[in-house]
Amino acid sequence: MGRYIESGILFGVAKTAANSIKTEARTGGQVSAFTSIVFSVLAVEAFLNEVIELAAKSVHKPMEPDSVIVFTRIMDDLERSRASLLSRLAMSNWILTGKSVDRGSSPFQDVALLVGLRNSERESRREVSEHSKSEAHLHFCFPFLCLVLPFAFGGKV
Repeated sequence: MGRYIESGILFGVAKTAANSIKTEARTGGQVSAFTSIVFSVLAVEAFLNEVIELAAKSVHKPMEPDSVIVFTRIMDDLERSRASLLSRLAMSNWILTGKSVDRGSSPFQDVALLVGLRNSERESRREVSEHSKSEAHLHFCFPFLCLVLPFAFGGKV
């Protein structure tokens, strides 16, 4: 019995949500924008986890290079130490390609932006639930979100 691959499903949700946005950027009221951001990050993380799982299943095959064994061991250590998704992606790239990832250019920078947006929204929701729900409070605590993601929150941030 084969393993069901989740990353493609998660990416499909992100893509469907992004494609469902029918207004111009910054129009407001676009929950689909937030859905697309969250599911894009989930898809990247699921893909990395699936690669790690597939590598772990193949480490005992005689034709696999040592880098696959190193990859699975280091990824396991990074997961246990709660390393960030971006750190795990950078380390994966280095182990499997022998090259350092260019953190200042695409696609790494694109993923970093998505992760940052997802984390900012998570923090803002936590902050709102712990403190005032006033518009002024959000503008004071999260000016970046107010500039970058108004289309995801109905223009009410």
